[in-house]
Amino acid sequence: MKKIILIISLIAIGIGYAGVLNYYGKIVGTVNVQAPIFYAHSEEEYGYYLFKPNIPPDGSLKEEAGGVYNSRAGEYDTQINSGWLFPQVSSWYPSKWTFYYETKIENANSAKLYAKIYKFDTNTNSKTLVTECPTSDPITSTSYVTITSTCNVPSINLSSSERILVEIWAKVNINADTVGKVYLKIDDPSSTNPTRIEIST
Repeated sequence: MKKIILIISLIAIGIGYAGVLNYYGKIVGTVNVQAPIFYAHSEEEYGYYLFKPNIPPDGSLKEEAGGVYNSRAGEYDTQINSGWLFPQVSSWYPSKWTFYYETKIENANSAKLYAKIYKFDTNTNSKTLVTECPTSDPITSTSYVTITSTCNVPSINLSSSERILVEIWAKVNINADTVGKVYLKIDDPSSTNPTRIEIST
């Protein structure tokens, strides 16, 4: 009987990513389902950092930076680190991802962060773009602050060798002949608002 109640409860509240919740979510009572929060960690797998479900930063502080230079003033793209892998799941239903970036700039007028979401094949080391997310509000602080952006992610079907890969990019606005940088802080146990992704329907 408990299994029947649980299935009905999940359908009733419209959880589209129950497959993920089976492994990484939290079920409270019979109707209140909490989606997983994926925290950016510095532990590596296949040459990428990891987004770990429901595990706040517990390693050593790392500051990942992306820098740009040009002889002309303007806005230029740069990638921050190689990316972060999600845990293995077989599918992902449509959902809204809210990105929390703990970030700052250096020698730049401003910067805007955004994410690219891929299917990454661990057998071939190849990746296929799923969606590119909108940019965050401009970052103008030279001290760490946390900014957000949201992204509607479509359904994703994954083979046994595929994982979700998230790349973080920045559009950095600089003056001419200037090396502008944007930093992303990860895996800092002292952070009260760390880099992470929160997911909802």
